[in-house]
Amino acid sequence: RLLETALVSAGVEPVIIKSIDDLAGASPMQHSRCFVLKVHGDYLDNRILNTDQELACYPQAYDHLLDRILDEYGLIVAGWSGDWDPALRAALSRAPSRRYPTYWSTYGMPSRSAGDLISARAATVVPIEGADGFFDGLADAVEAIEKARRPSPQTIELVLAETRRNLSRPDRRIDLADGIHRLLVRLMAELSPEHLPVTSTPLSLELLHTRWRIVEGLGEPLARSVGLVGRWGDGSDFDLVRDVVREIHGGRETDRHTAYTALSTYPAYLCVLTYSLGLIAARRWTDLHRWLQTMVPQRYRQPLRIVDCLFMQKFGDIKPDLWNIWSEHERPHTAWADHMVEKVVPWSADMGVPTAAALTNYHLVEIVGGMEALSIYSDDMLSHSDRPVHVAYGQTVWLREETNRLMDRLDLAALKPDLLAAGICGGSETRWELALGNFSKIASHIGW
Repeated sequence: RLLETALVSAGVEPVIIKSIDDLAGASPMQHSRCFVLKVHGDYLDNRILNTDQELACYPQAYDHLLDRILDEYGLIVAGWSGDWDPALRAALSRAPSRRYPTYWSTYGMPSRSAGDLISARAATVVPIEGADGFFDGLADAVEAIEKARRPSPQTIELVLAETRRNLSRPDRRIDLADGIHRLLVRLMAELSPEHLPVTSTPLSLELLHTRWRIVEGLGEPLARSVGLVGRWGDGSDFDLVRDVVREIHGGRETDRHTAYTALSTYPAYLCVLTYSLGLIAARRWTDLHRWLQTMVPQRYRQPLRIVDCLFMQKFGDIKPDLWNIWSEHERPHTAWADHMVEKVVPWSADMGVPTAAALTNYHLVEIVGGMEALSIYSDDMLSHSDRPVHVAYGQTVWLREETNRLMDRLDLAALKPDLLAAGICGGSETRWELALGNFSKIASHIGW
């Protein structure tokens, strides 16, 4: 009775039908949360069907019930060869419709009897290595589909409206902090193992992508709110957002797969970008400099700067090539940047930033972030080598042959005094030129 025990331990009280008498006294199947039909009876009952003669046909009431089940529900077959149960084969063969799909899991080639039923039911054959792994993976996939439902646009708009209202008046700063904290608490609960379990199934790109989409959807309300805080904040918001990123990054659950573990910090990655976009939209250059240099504690390692652990391709244990699972990018070497442009940059509309200006601001994030990453390297290292210092980069490295137009579009010449005054490149014009030269070296070295 392992099935009943497992269901009860999961908090599901099943209706068990193991005899005609049980069926006669049972509530209608459609009113049961979980309905288990043991067509051969229970192994503790001496009347269990076992011989060829007993398995040749079922009582009429069972046949009628099986006809309903096979007509009104989909079917997953696991651990059945189809060879030894003539009555069950007959029930499957006479099912009148194919309205719902049949999936037939098999270890090796199906038997001839199973093959006939697979053809009759137009079933999809699912090769498996074992039932445990199959159902574990299926459970993870179902959980992923359920979690993949993003918050509705209406819900997100309500969250953003509250954030804007709290930002509009200095006397609502406590309300602002409370609202951001509520979003953080909700997010951390949704990322917990109770809601997004760690997995024992083998790592697959499909499952990784599904989980990535889930986490992106869960993090969207907080990340978009943080972008508004960057745009309309007064400076007192800096510590609030810093603590949000540190909490998400430090609260991750350890999974046997490092990529899954890293994904639990993805909302922190999103918040780093949206806050940066907000700071740039507000021309809060000094705060942007502080932000990109902010230290983030690391589990089992020394703290790292934001530009070294939550920026562009510098994202924990997510290897750069894994970003390609989002789509077939034309430029796979910057897939992380392409996805941010496709997904996150449009959120700049929350701040009232037009589309073209939003893309310009994003490219400024790339440039300024790269400059900040270089701050730990000496002038000699940057100037006396033909090889680049590899730091975070994005789409802007593709524009090396259009340097003048890029500088004009980003308005870097006009912004340069303010950026240097804010501490970018240590306030040094020499460092500024060396940093821009390093971007060209990166592009040339990669060979685009």
